[in-house]
Amino acid sequence: MGFFDPTTLRSKLARVATVAVLLLGIRFSSSAALAAVNLPPEAVPVIANVLQVYDVVLSAVLLLAFLLAAKSADPLAKDRRTVVLLGFQGSIFLLWLYSLDWGSPPLAKDLYAALAAVAVVAASVVSMRVSRGRPPSKGGWERWAHLTFLLAVPAVFLMRVAAAYGVGTAAGPSGTVEGDWFLVNAPTIVLELLAIGVWANLILDTGPSQLRARWHALLPFAAVPIFLMGFTLSPFSGYILSALITWGSNLALFTPSLLSVALAVAAISCYLSVFLLLGRKGNEPRWDLLLLGTATTVLAGFYLSMVSVAGLSVGMIVTAMASSDRGRRP
Repeated sequence: MGFFDPTTLRSKLARVATVAVLLLGIRFSSSAALAAVNLPPEAVPVIANVLQVYDVVLSAVLLLAFLLAAKSADPLAKDRRTVVLLGFQGSIFLLWLYSLDWGSPPLAKDLYAALAAVAVVAASVVSMRVSRGRPPSKGGWERWAHLTFLLAVPAVFLMRVAAAYGVGTAAGPSGTVEGDWFLVNAPTIVLELLAIGVWANLILDTGPSQLRARWHALLPFAAVPIFLMGFTLSPFSGYILSALITWGSNLALFTPSLLSVALAVAAISCYLSVFLLLGRKGNEPRWDLLLLGTATTVLAGFYLSMVSVAGLSVGMIVTAMASSDRGRRP
């Protein structure tokens, strides 16, 4: 009885991931929506409290999604160490709840350090566990992209937590505290280059006749010059983009901003083009899970919060299952 029976997929893991993506999408777009609206000062704390409550509810849903995904995925279902994964998630949830501003004293510095350490370890442990599932049997871009993704997620999370925790910060020329360039911007470069690299490898592996048949897969790149023109005419559009991607993947805009925006839009275009090149017809289960898993990871972001930790964990499990041999049809 294979887990990757199409009916089972759609009724279990794919549905769980779909709910996670939808709920994360609401939180993902909230920063961009707020950036586009000129809120009165008195409304800011109210909105902040609403988002904080939503984060708590979303974290609980993501924890349930993680439990269902872990139990559904064959590489994890019969492994006692799944309990360890759930233990990490529960510990982070409790520490994170205590760290929120509920009118109580702020989280002590040593407990905050413990939260950061446990969160990084949890992301790494999930990555190691799901990587033990059978990777794609064929070589080429599928194998290296699968492994790179599982390594990149905890590495990027570590860099973002380190930057947020103050590692590498120093006083700039104007006296303001500035973060280390590598810790702040490396996540941008790693994630964007991964999307671009997967697309380039897929293009090289696709024959001319197949490319002509899938010409529509190149349509997302039409957005690059249009968006850059819009950014040049109205820099506020770049500000909206930065607000959007800052939650989703913490992709900080670096200098020059036009180059940073161009790289971000190109990476998004490559990401969309990859799925159009792969095509869903005849490979629905793996295509669905790969899209849902990677989307969950992007929307979860890389923050020291339960939303990010649980979201990244769900994303890694779903993506790994899509990339494993169990995702292939007999």
